[in-house]
Amino acid sequence: MSIGTRYLHWLVGGSLALSATLAFAGQITLFERPNFHGQSVSTDGSLANLSLSGFNDTASSVIVRDGIWEACTDAYFHGSCVTLRPGEYRTLDATLSDRISSVRQVAYDAGPPRAIVNRPPVVVAPQPEDARIVLSQHDGPRIRSIELTGSNPDLDSIGFSDRADSITVYGGVWRLCDREGGTGNCAEFSPGQYDRLGMLDGTIRSALFISDGRVGAAAPAAAPRVVLYEFPGFRGRSLAIEGGGVPDLMWQRFADRAGSLRIEGGSWMFCTDTNFRGECRTLGPGEYARLSPDLDHRISSARLVSNVYIGMR
Repeated sequence: MSIGTRYLHWLVGGSLALSATLAFAGQITLFERPNFHGQSVSTDGSLANLSLSGFNDTASSVIVRDGIWEACTDAYFHGSCVTLRPGEYRTLDATLSDRISSVRQVAYDAGPPRAIVNRPPVVVAPQPEDARIVLSQHDGPRIRSIELTGSNPDLDSIGFSDRADSITVYGGVWRLCDREGGTGNCAEFSPGQYDRLGMLDGTIRSALFISDGRVGAAAPAAAPRVVLYEFPGFRGRSLAIEGGGVPDLMWQRFADRAGSLRIEGGSWMFCTDTNFRGECRTLGPGEYARLSPDLDHRISSARLVSNVYIGMR
């Protein structure tokens, strides 16, 4: 190929890439480490080699704000590649081996943002007049607080996302989560004062009222369903269970394999032995990105124990 031909080839390819970028007008942000930590870079065009963008290594988590993107494990769009739609990717699909070296936009998606995995539906209960929670942030001798008398699916809208380090619940049962819309890692709190929030300390992004706190009061639930994942963080092979349950996960080749799980509806009992024996725990709707040691890679049977989740602790 002559120099002139190579230049024309580059000129046409560059023009097409520029036209595609202008037409798609998407945006993606890449982070050096999982959970959006470390060095980051944002682009509305192709990055054929992340190492040329100042990255010390490859990207391990992503936020896609607009557009549909192709992400590949090797530079210049080689290696294993996956398609990423709008959403937040705290960890990467197993296909990417937890790394991205090149990205390019392949289409435009004007629909609402969505994550790489389905988020469980959250049904909010009717709110009585006494529903009330106070979220507080301590900064030395100063304390900043906000009061909610109704659900707020995005605390960033009132400038209090990722701030609360203590709470006081005056009325009702509330679900607090580290993702918008009542998703992510969640915990439920009945009336009382909580000076420590554990994994939610400084990470709360949504607060939903789910029950008035009376015995027997419950929020309507989604259809009973649980999804088991092979590795923590909802990664690896998965198995969905609907209806009554599975007395022996060996038949599904999933005994002692679950490292995380997502409950989309109902309360479920998980046991370390077949036929619902051994050590058992009952969990309600939510995302369990990492299982406790008594269940981690030990679940051998699972069954539905209630179609609704009673919002009491």
